[in-house]
Amino acid sequence: MNPNFADFREVGLDDRQIIQEYISRRNPMSCEQNYCNMYNWSPGYQYRWMVHEDRLIVRLDAEGLLLFPCGEYFPPEKLASLADVMLDHGLEGTVYDVPPEYLAAWPDYECYFAATTTEDSWDYIYSTAKLETLSGPKLRKKRNHISHFEREYPNWKVIPLTDETVIDFERFIARYYEGVPFQEMLDEDYLALEMALKFYAFTGTEGLALHNGEQVVAIAMFSRQNSETYTIHFEKSDLEVPGASQMINLQTARFLRERCRYINREQDMGIPGLRHAKRSYDPEFMLKNFTLERHR
Repeated sequence: MNPNFADFREVGLDDRQIIQEYISRRNPMSCEQNYCNMYNWSPGYQYRWMVHEDRLIVRLDAEGLLLFPCGEYFPPEKLASLADVMLDHGLEGTVYDVPPEYLAAWPDYECYFAATTTEDSWDYIYSTAKLETLSGPKLRKKRNHISHFEREYPNWKVIPLTDETVIDFERFIARYYEGVPFQEMLDEDYLALEMALKFYAFTGTEGLALHNGEQVVAIAMFSRQNSETYTIHFEKSDLEVPGASQMINLQTARFLRERCRYINREQDMGIPGLRHAKRSYDPEFMLKNFTLERHR
């Protein structure tokens, strides 16, 4: 039996425990399978969720997409029937963030779907130890930028996100976005960041701010992804402060070094500058995923 479309509901703060419980069953490394992302981006992407046949089913109404279900793998014919429910309600019926392991385990998916993939949606996975030590010739420029920052701002410090310091984070993002021309993606990013700061204590989001002795010049916000990975949801730095972006990256790795083996820095979405920045940190590997488009 297919789920009742009307039984899907918005992602709320009270849903954190049950959503995380189902996500943890797969122990996914993908940033798409993350409660904090679902909640913070819900206003823009219109996440809706339900539990069906002991799996977590999540749809993104703004995109018309179905997130690959969390739990024991559905066979392709069942996944196709879920896609058909989406199609029946005017959505795309496309299933995204499908792991390669699923396609290998169920090769008959081709009877129901066409599989595609693009680097734009692959997650960048880094070694926490490597981000902390920045060892090797590929990361020499990062070390130089950090040394420059330390020389220019000898009174720098790192501030963790707390009820007392959240105002410092809010002031920084207000200054960061001030005067930025409207762009739809940037606007959604700002709204999601506002949500993350407002409700961080309820979603399990943590954060660090880099202070140069005068004001906050960079922030990072993150949450646990799986048993050995943290995901960085937001990282912003003042572009007029050389070395700030490299320093907040380093300090985040130091903060997380005892907690996780890997750091997921999410996708580059095909943005050239973002792709260059993420690749320049020498990722350990790219976490590939596929999109399944229902045969019509």
